[in-house]
Amino acid sequence: MITATLILSPFIRNIFRKVPIMPHSPVNYKNKLPLAALLLLSVLLLFSAGEWSQALFTSTYPYSPPLTHIKTDEKIVAITFDTEWSSSGIERLLPVLADYQIKSTFFVTGDWAREHPIQLRSIAEAGHEIGNHSTRHRHMQSLSPQAVQEEILECSNTIRGITGIKPACFRPPYGEYGEDVLRSAAQFSMRTVLWNLDSCDWKNLSPASIAEKVLAQCTPGSIVLFHSSALNTPEALKIILPALQSQGYEIVTVSGLLAYRGS
Repeated sequence: MITATLILSPFIRNIFRKVPIMPHSPVNYKNKLPLAALLLLSVLLLFSAGEWSQALFTSTYPYSPPLTHIKTDEKIVAITFDTEWSSSGIERLLPVLADYQIKSTFFVTGDWAREHPIQLRSIAEAGHEIGNHSTRHRHMQSLSPQAVQEEILECSNTIRGITGIKPACFRPPYGEYGEDVLRSAAQFSMRTVLWNLDSCDWKNLSPASIAEKVLAQCTPGSIVLFHSSALNTPEALKIILPALQSQGYEIVTVSGLLAYRGS
């Protein structure tokens, strides 16, 4: 990125400094000015071909705030799973979701997708939505704008290469985000999605404790966070899903929630 340091650097300043006139060595300054401009243009082109152009494009790209829920009085809720570690949870989760005819959103990392392509395909084939959870599950705010873009794009390409699906939603690792993250996701036509209800299944609570927390705090339009690798999540869902359905809730994917709001 072009900064004041670059502009004030000796190299740039010297471009416009007059060349000392040596005795009996006349200098044609009319010829020097085009040369100086040419040198400056070359420097700018070098930056425009690399990180500077990436950062400039990202810094001006429009974006929306992260989605945590939708405002509605209708009983509709999205169930989501962050998927970045083990694959064993997938084999336990999918049958439970199928039993209650539930479609949900799985946010997977690129590394997980590469290591577990069979499980990723099984998620897609079951009709669930697949979201982007970055490639390596790094803290996005510690990365440069270009590195953020690479994390997001590489994950999407990996998912698409395995399933043929282009993710429509992005969830930053740890729920951490800044303007660079929001703009980068928007640049790749993805909405940044967080949650307003954390099941805390990652704390290895008992199935009953997880269910009690979710059922007590779930409201119309909520996005609920689960983790596919959490030990007691499948058993907790056997309590949560029928309870929500008995209360008249429709359980959908994140895109389903967005489409509902759009309608």
